[in-house]
Amino acid sequence: MSRGRGFAVGLAEGVRLGAALLLLLFQGVMMVRARFDDARYFSWAPHDAQNEYVIKVRSHGRSLSDEEIGARYRIPARGVDPRAIAHVIRLVEQYERSQPAAASEVMVRWRTNGGPLRSWRLPQP
Repeated sequence: MSRGRGFAVGLAEGVRLGAALLLLLFQGVMMVRARFDDARYFSWAPHDAQNEYVIKVRSHGRSLSDEEIGARYRIPARGVDPRAIAHVIRLVEQYERSQPAAASEVMVRWRTNGGPLRSWRLPQP
């Protein structure tokens, strides 16, 4: 009887060990992926960059104020985001794609960790 019980305990330990190894493997794969992808939701350090950004919008021939931009995208028109800049860009893209035939021009400019100034535009040139 004790032999069967020992097998059950050994099986449970094996399942736990297998689950732990799978979790570590998943984390390792996601860490490697994070080095090559701009969205770092599953990496060990998803907030490893400081992105100072500015969003400018022209809609129907008129430049929107910072307050209007903040209300439109639900993020400040100027700010610092500790996540990948893709987070800000995806919020802008999601809003703009949800608008029917939007006549808007959007530019996001940013610096990552004080580096060179970069920009992204919608519509894409």
